Amino acid sequence: MPGKVFVGGKVQPLGRSIDSKQLRLATSTQASPRHDENNSFRRRSRPSSSSLSSFTLALQHVRPAPRVLVFVVGTTCLLWTLLLLQLTIAPNYTVNWVMKTESFDGGSFWLLVDPSPTVLALGILGLWIVAVGFLSLLMRIVKLGEPIKTKESDGDNFLRPEIRIFRKSSAHDESIWRRRAASTVQLAKEIADGGSLLGYFAKVCIKLGDFLADFALLYLNLEAGSPVALVLVFSAITVSSALSSAVLVSLPPEKTSLLIDTLLDTLFDFLIAIAYPWLALTYCFSTFSFEYKLLEINLDIYPAGWFETVASVIADPVKTSIIRRILKSLRIVSVLDFFARVGVNLFLCVRLHYIVSLLHDPSWRKKHPFKVNAKHRYFAGALFVCLAAVVVVFVEESIRTSTLACKPHSECAVNAWRWTYLQSDSLTQCPCLTLIDGVKTPKTYAAWILPKDLTAKVAQLAATGDLQTIQLTNRFLPVLPSELRRCKQLKHVSLIYTHMMELPDWFKEFTKLEYL
Repeated sequence: MPGKVFVGGKVQPLGRSIDSKQLRLATSTQASPRHDENNSFRRRSRPSSSSLSSFTLALQHVRPAPRVLVFVVGTTCLLWTLLLLQLTIAPNYTVNWVMKTESFDGGSFWLLVDPSPTVLALGILGLWIVAVGFLSLLMRIVKLGEPIKTKESDGDNFLRPEIRIFRKSSAHDESIWRRRAASTVQLAKEIADGGSLLGYFAKVCIKLGDFLADFALLYLNLEAGSPVALVLVFSAITVSSALSSAVLVSLPPEKTSLLIDTLLDTLFDFLIAIAYPWLALTYCFSTFSFEYKLLEINLDIYPAGWFETVASVIADPVKTSIIRRILKSLRIVSVLDFFARVGVNLFLCVRLHYIVSLLHDPSWRKKHPFKVNAKHRYFAGALFVCLAAVVVVFVEESIRTSTLACKPHSECAVNAWRWTYLQSDSLTQCPCLTLIDGVKTPKTYAAWILPKDLTAKVAQLAATGDLQTIQLTNRFLPVLPSELRRCKQLKHVSLIYTHMMELPDWFKEFTKLEYL
């Protein structure tokens, strides 16, 4: 039986002559479908060289500036965290080193007391974690300049290792839990980069959470009686953050940049967590003044332990008290302080890491294809504008009403800025935190024998239960008024030449007393 050959889709006898053109045509017919399929796949998966080169040049032009900025911010955050860590471990030594008061009162000029061992351990551990986070951030930024080899499209850049694992797995061996995990990763990606309607609403909720955290810190500053200048600065940061959020959530998602959005949020986090505490520390350093020559003269004249040789007596008591309160606000002495100090710094660290991920990933340039109803966007923007207005009104009324309530009491050195509903001719509404009065050297014999009676004044200022410090010198206070029992946060009591003979039995109720 003669042999046969398959040519051009037909069976031909082997002995029959075959045209070379026909053979080439048959070969081409068999090979071309797969070849065309591969070429089509390559054309779909690989962008043109011109578009790729222009995108790369643009990306190289944009990336260095944010990278340097993030590196400087990360370095500043690391240095501040190390300073907070040192302040937590050795508070008196650190404050004396910053304020140049190492030789005053044996190093205890600022009367800073160590917190409980549990809070101390929590503070050290939390700040160490934050410091390690900032250090790893700097290491990532240094490695950011290395070439990046990516084969995924722009949509595959977020959480690259996880997605690569899921997509390289073949369909027949991919289990149910892997498919669910892939869906979870994709959902997290959409929420993180705002690439979906769900991501937009998640962004609004995150910004709302940022505002609430900033407002809580502002409220703590108001209750702590921080100087008005610092309160106004913090209020301006909070209001600016709310207004920027109003603008960002009002813009259409397809016209916003993920990197710019994240940079603005991180900027306000940096101002709250790092810049404002630095400003407060600078305020303390610039307002502190001391008569060094007077202390040297008193140390040479009076014996050790006398009233005139105590540096805290020579210093201005009002300024010293204000500075002491500011310095204590930077420390971690309670669980609330732990979450406030460690929380804001840790959140800032996480956002900086996210910015580095964006700089390492060109997907932040993509435009989101989805759209959000303008009515929803404007409603979200109006919400943040209203919140900014609430902050302005709340701060203004808190300062105004508390100032009026404390106006009759010149002895109140520091008061909380609290919104107070004023009552006519009331002398017991002042939210006083620090009561300071006295004279170091009475000018007349009568002033020394019969000093000014402050019993009624102490009772009036203790009525709200906010008093934390009482410092009287050469004043008449033979008995502590019973209203003082309301002040459960009393920590500092200094009574010098007040004609007091004994303390009442209920004085032991002040369990948070640090200095007597």
